Amino acid sequence: MKDTIAVSDAALILGSERVINASLIGKAFVHSENALYEKTGYTREQLESAADSNNKGLANWFLVYHSGKSPKEILNERFENLEFGFGETDRFYKNHWFSYSNESFWTEKKEKAGYYLLNFGGEEDESRELRFESMTFSEQEEKIRFLFEKRRAPFNIVMEAVFSIYDSFGILLLKQWKHLSDTRIHDGRLLYLGGTASKSNKKMMNVFGFPKEQESDPKYYYGFGMVLLMRKWE
Repeated sequence: MKDTIAVSDAALILGSERVINASLIGKAFVHSENALYEKTGYTREQLESAADSNNKGLANWFLVYHSGKSPKEILNERFENLEFGFGETDRFYKNHWFSYSNESFWTEKKEKAGYYLLNFGGEEDESRELRFESMTFSEQEEKIRFLFEKRRAPFNIVMEAVFSIYDSFGILLLKQWKHLSDTRIHDGRLLYLGGTASKSNKKMMNVFGFPKEQESDPKYYYGFGMVLLMRKWE
């Protein structure tokens, strides 16, 4: 078992504006007085590697605290946030498609609470290759097989990270591209989120299903990439 470092040390390595600790999370979460001293689950070598990639413009790593809430809980909490929320603010209370009971297997799914190192790949057009953009889902999965320390980040963790990074530092991510998750909704479509700075819906989190009939054709994947998650040593 390798020794992992505390949040305070991670902030010194990555930069404080790239670390979202439990005490920075919004009012819906319990603040921790010992947040800076909690273990991240990542080694110094992993954090230094991430920082080096950021400095060279090869990555866009953030260390974020995830509350362990489901997508439904996260999205419901954003209904009170008019600055940056989720589309129509009553989608879970009206006849929206993912309010149906047959979607509850993913809307109520939870990931383990804790710290996660996420690479958002950059927002500029020249960063598209770093985001694995314009590859089919299968091609992306093939690339991930060779990234032994990394995997596609879960839907919940990415969604909450985008909100908490904006709330804490005013940095808006997934502006002109989308994170293609490996979650499939009831009809088999892949779930994606992003496009937070689209002209028609600025500062809103968009969540949709990728058309299944287009899944094997790379020409439909322009603007669709993935956020990577660094595996932990804990």
